[in-house]
Amino acid sequence: MASDDSTRTGFDLSPWRGQDPLSIFQAAWLWAGIPPTLPATTENEARYAKELAAARGWFSRLENAAKAGKPPIHGNVPTRREKTSGAAGGSQYLGTPSRLATYREVEDWPAALVALADLRTYAKSIGQRPAFFFLDVAAEASGQSLNERVKERAQQIADGFFEGGENQVSMTAVAKKLTAEAETKRSEKSDDALYIGQKGPHTLSWYKTELKGWQPEKIDRPRKK
Repeated sequence: MASDDSTRTGFDLSPWRGQDPLSIFQAAWLWAGIPPTLPATTENEARYAKELAAARGWFSRLENAAKAGKPPIHGNVPTRREKTSGAAGGSQYLGTPSRLATYREVEDWPAALVALADLRTYAKSIGQRPAFFFLDVAAEASGQSLNERVKERAQQIADGFFEGGENQVSMTAVAKKLTAEAETKRSEKSDDALYIGQKGPHTLSWYKTELKGWQPEKIDRPRKK
């Protein structure tokens, strides 16, 4: 697979996690590690010149690929109105009538929607694994092993049980919750290695093996009044 260092930026892209489908414009910007809502200012153009150039390059590539059907878009191509001629005032002296502006409908490919699963399939087909679309790439960038990620998520689940009033939380209960999450991720066609392996979603026994010897840590927190 191609190196994905260029897709790891300092931007917080978490607000975009779970948004499915994405427009081609959004997908291209996120592919390059840039939030699609980044203001188009002169300062940003100078500060993020390299990242924006990459985003525009990916937009062009994605648009051409979508036009060829790979990746497929959701429904029909959206359209937008494009002005073909401006309005003109008439002249009673010259005997010329006023004229309204005229428009035509044109395809709006930047707004065309593509499913996350199809974006991942397309990325794999061209040897790419952009960090936003492949969470295991982002995890590798943070230096976390898969086992560390499992235990981190397990503790988050245990915290939820404790906050719900449980005094004790077993490793098995946490593993069952992880297994249920893995099934959900399978239905979402996720590639996150935390939940999906080469043979499909991780099983209860797999999570128990990863969590062998692990015990949830109960952290006392102030009770909500």
